[in-house]
Amino acid sequence: MTTPESADSVSRFDRILRLAFPGFLFLLVLNLLDGILRAPSWMWNEVRLARSFSLTSGYALYPGEHSTQPIIGTMHAPVGYLVYAGLAFLREPLIAIVAASMLSAALCLTPLYWIHRRAEPLDSVSRRWGFLACASLVVAGPGTFYSVVNIHVDAAATCTSVLAAGLLVTGRRPLPQGTLACSAVLAVLSVFSKQTMAPVPIALALFVLFSEGRRQFIRYVLLLIVPTAVLTTAFLLAFRPVADLVFNVWTMALRLKSVSHASARLLEGLRAERATLTVLPPLLAILLTTFLYDPGKTLRLRFQNNRWLVFLIVAMFQCPVAIRAWTTSAGDLNHLGAVNLFLILAVTTGLMLAPIPRLIQRALLSGAVVAGISLPIYLSRSIRLLASSPVETAFLYERRYPGRAYFPMDPLAVLLARGRLTHFDFALHDRERAGFPIAPQQLSAGLPARYQLIAYPPLYDPPQSRAIASLLASMHPVTEPGLEGWRVFARGPAALTQPSAK
Repeated sequence: MTTPESADSVSRFDRILRLAFPGFLFLLVLNLLDGILRAPSWMWNEVRLARSFSLTSGYALYPGEHSTQPIIGTMHAPVGYLVYAGLAFLREPLIAIVAASMLSAALCLTPLYWIHRRAEPLDSVSRRWGFLACASLVVAGPGTFYSVVNIHVDAAATCTSVLAAGLLVTGRRPLPQGTLACSAVLAVLSVFSKQTMAPVPIALALFVLFSEGRRQFIRYVLLLIVPTAVLTTAFLLAFRPVADLVFNVWTMALRLKSVSHASARLLEGLRAERATLTVLPPLLAILLTTFLYDPGKTLRLRFQNNRWLVFLIVAMFQCPVAIRAWTTSAGDLNHLGAVNLFLILAVTTGLMLAPIPRLIQRALLSGAVVAGISLPIYLSRSIRLLASSPVETAFLYERRYPGRAYFPMDPLAVLLARGRLTHFDFALHDRERAGFPIAPQQLSAGLPARYQLIAYPPLYDPPQSRAIASLLASMHPVTEPGLEGWRVFARGPAALTQPSAK
């Protein structure tokens, strides 16, 4: 029973939280802006956007094993690429990358806001600080922040999978047929955005079984089958030949081997995520205690009263796939970030929904915000780096001297400068690591016809692939005006003479 004294304490604390909310939200926005402005300076954002933009330039998204089209590493399902293709009307690389980064942030954060906006109880302080705690912890985690501000199929996969789970949290009881159908479609779309999200539909179906019973579970499974069949048919017809699609999204992904030091790699990932992993376990322990210590209620009723468990179940099912992906030679922290995201959602929605005193709820949510928020101390540097980003340098050089240089790490710059796609060094390297060496005719098909230079941006050691190494073996380093600070290699003495600008 709430005493007058405790009600007064909650009221006073709420007034403090209302006053503090704009300041913490402003810090969150500045941190997001910092990440978005840094997006053009990271080579992978440029490459991933080139994959989507190449669709509008007539290139095949999935070049086959023996294809003579440029290879830039399209190993994910199609939905994520199609999302960014809608920005292909932007023809200046800096603007395009910043816009795509903002799209990623919107896709990742909007579902988080929607879930906390719809979750009960519907008091404004819980909603605002629940979302702020969730977003702050997401920005604090390297793996989750990776997906929020970078260009990747993660954004579409995150958006659809979070919405699919969120519908099961915020929907009425019993869950209407329409809610189940929307959740099923979104769950399937998450898999068609990124193959590693395959555990999501399974986890959601299991939650429906625990919380709604066998009949609803069977309905949900049937509802999963229909969009799976429709999307599979559509994409098999759209991206032909089928063998090339299967080669890229299935064969290549499975053939990439785990690193030899997988255990050390896993510990490295956990250490990188320590900012959030130190906050989440104690909060999860509190929530699980409220779930388990509820005598006299059936398991189904406990799940219905603790709907935040859907996020925890998804995180558990996603964990083995994420570890496997992170410990492969091409893995990155975003794989662990997928697990971390659902753990964060479990904590913040759980604190809103669990039967705990409101004062403790407020204290824990605000504590999570303080633990996750940081000062954007590098924002001014990120602004300064925009004009000197490698993609902008390569773009300006390519427009001035079309076809003179081959940029193995900058396919977007060349694509936007003159509508031509070229090989991406790391994509060639991935094929070689998977056991598919690059034939000479394949290599020449993705190079400028009369190139004299090969140019690598600062901080990237050339080359990654054996195919490009074979080209560099007969070349020598030079200094090229317009590419100061770059590692530039010339084919012959003629390349030392700067041509007239066109």
